[in-house]
Amino acid sequence: IVMATVTLDGRRFDARPDRIDFRDLSYRPPLQGLPPRYPSPDDLKKYLPAYESQNLILDQGHEGACTGFGLAAVVNYLLWLQWLRAGQSSPAPARVSPRMLYHLARIYDEWPGEDYEGSSCRGAMKGWHHHGVCAEDFWPYRVDGQVRFIQPATGWAENAAERPLGAYYRIDKNSLVAMQAAIHEVGAI
Repeated sequence: IVMATVTLDGRRFDARPDRIDFRDLSYRPPLQGLPPRYPSPDDLKKYLPAYESQNLILDQGHEGACTGFGLAAVVNYLLWLQWLRAGQSSPAPARVSPRMLYHLARIYDEWPGEDYEGSSCRGAMKGWHHHGVCAEDFWPYRVDGQVRFIQPATGWAENAAERPLGAYYRIDKNSLVAMQAAIHEVGAI
């Protein structure tokens, strides 16, 4: 299978939708009203600087590793929310490894070979489901500012087991209400 690729401003665009898997549970929004805006402007002013100060905003650069970086951003944010709700009595959570999530996504995605950039969201979720996700220190994406693959550090698997995937649902991409409700309910999609 050859994936169509478009290059624009030096960036490759070769993503395509994941296949439907009927084993996925479909998300159903709760029967409740949603706030007119979420998060609120006050919450953004209060929490965004704290989130930035924890160095949790990721940048994939020009690489086609959006599944790893996108899922790592969601995991980082959800772990950070847990930490806030727990009263910040322990150290802030470590950033998770976009490299691990991207690498495993390429192993678990449905496309043969590795002669393409990118991977599927389904592959990234399967990788997280089967292995958890380790801290970025165990498996960095960049070494000395350069993107290159390196073997993960000893202990990565044990560390990854500390961050397993919980329940997840497939959200209807055509339902703005479902996406808004999921973001309000969980914090990220």
